[in-house]
Amino acid sequence: MNKHLVTIGLATFLSFTARAEVPSHLKCLWSAYRNFKISADQQKIVFPSGKILPYSDGNTDISKIDPLNLTSIEQMFLIPYPVGKKYSIPRRQERLRSSRYGRFFKALYGSSPASVEKDLVFVKWIDGSYVEFNKNHGAAKALSLVVKDLVLLLKDHPEYRKYLKSPLGGTYNWRHISQEQNLSMHSFGIAIDINLNYADYWLWDGGPGAYRNRIPLDIVTTFEKHGFVWGGKWYHFDTMHFEYRPELLYSDGQCQTLFSDYKD
Repeated sequence: MNKHLVTIGLATFLSFTARAEVPSHLKCLWSAYRNFKISADQQKIVFPSGKILPYSDGNTDISKIDPLNLTSIEQMFLIPYPVGKKYSIPRRQERLRSSRYGRFFKALYGSSPASVEKDLVFVKWIDGSYVEFNKNHGAAKALSLVVKDLVLLLKDHPEYRKYLKSPLGGTYNWRHISQEQNLSMHSFGIAIDINLNYADYWLWDGGPGAYRNRIPLDIVTTFEKHGFVWGGKWYHFDTMHFEYRPELLYSDGQCQTLFSDYKD
């Protein structure tokens, strides 16, 4: 362990009672993952390894943020994710909705294929096949709960099965996002692409302004119930894609309640 980083990390903390109110989004982030401490100035998070990442760097001007090169974790929260069946066709000014601060997910799940692959487990899919998913931070468990609820959904809507059966787009795959240098969430084993035959994707379908979707919203809300966001609500839409991002789905009230467990 880097003793210098640990010293810096410890030096940033004051007693919890001395803090100003922690921002709601930072409460949601901690509530989802619970494996870091918050610096007293609330500008950084510190992992047990001593690794320090910027929660906020003061840049929240959406017009000046490069969606492909976020400079803080806070920027992931600037465009809210619309939970539920009611949503507007995503606009260009909402393109940050699909952006991730990659260094954070590397700290959570691993920074190399080997470090991620040791934490992959098999989850039984609705057709009896098995898919690989990351066991850390409740991701694999959440996918198992999605499967359980999808099986119940199919009893009432057997017509939905065609969207969920093979050929699946897959789960774990260490790779970059198409036309980007950023890693896909598939690299961490926390994303699943459902049936390719009913997928609509901005690169295949005429660009982000040519939005279309064929995935029933009952399927979408089933995933959202268990902490997954849907690529169909992104400006650069990807309707077969779901990724485990519980921090984006909690309400402020839920975050406030869950964060009551936080201890310095």
